[in-house]
Amino acid sequence: ILRTKTIIGIVSPSSPIAAECPRRTERGIAELQRHGYEVVLGMHARAKTYHTAGTPEERASDLMSLLANPDVGIIMATIGGNNANEMLPHIDFATIRKQIKGLKLFVGYSDNTILLHALWEFANVTTIHGPSLLPQFGEYGGVHPFTLESFQRVTERIYSNTTYELPMSTSWTNERLAWDEEDIRPRCYSVNEGWWSLRSGNATGIRKGGSVERQA
Repeated sequence: ILRTKTIIGIVSPSSPIAAECPRRTERGIAELQRHGYEVVLGMHARAKTYHTAGTPEERASDLMSLLANPDVGIIMATIGGNNANEMLPHIDFATIRKQIKGLKLFVGYSDNTILLHALWEFANVTTIHGPSLLPQFGEYGGVHPFTLESFQRVTERIYSNTTYELPMSTSWTNERLAWDEEDIRPRCYSVNEGWWSLRSGNATGIRKGGSVERQA
C-alpha cells in the first residue's frame, strides 16, 4: 500500500511539452510536493528532440532507471503524445521484472496506454490509467479536488482488498487555455448534472483501459 510520502518519478515517454511549457511543468511539480509527495525527474523528462522528449533510447532509459530505483513508488508521465511506441524495442522487460522490489506503479493515459499494457503484460508492473503531471497537476490553482481524491484513493488502497466505488465529480470543464500563455487563472467549470449511460444493465469482468482521443 502506498502513502502520500511516496516518491514519484517523472518521465516524458513522448511529447516534449514539459520543455516547451516550463511554468506549467514547475506548477505540476510544486503541486505534487504540496500534497506530500517527493518528486524525482528522469534525466530527459524536460528534453526536446524535435517532436519528442529525447530519443527512444533516452526515454526508455529514463523509464527503466526509475523503475529500478527502490525509493520510487510511482512513475508518472508528464503528458501523452504520439511516439511512446518507439520505446518498446529499447525496454528490457525481463530485467525490470527481476529488479522490481515491492509495489511499483506506472500512471498515465492517452499515448502512454501502450506502456500501461506492455509494462503490465511483460514486466509485472502495476499500471493505472490516471492523471499526468502537466494536464492535471499543472492546473492553475492546483489539481481538481476530484482528480486528487481519486488518485490518492486508488494508489493508497491498491491491493488492500477494499471495495472502490466510483464517485461522481461535482464539476467539469472543457475550456481551453493555452499553457504558459493563457493559463494564468483557473478554468471555468460547469456543474455536473449526474451520470448518464449508453446502455443500461450490469456487467462483471476485468477491464483494460484504452486510449480515447477526441478529434476536432
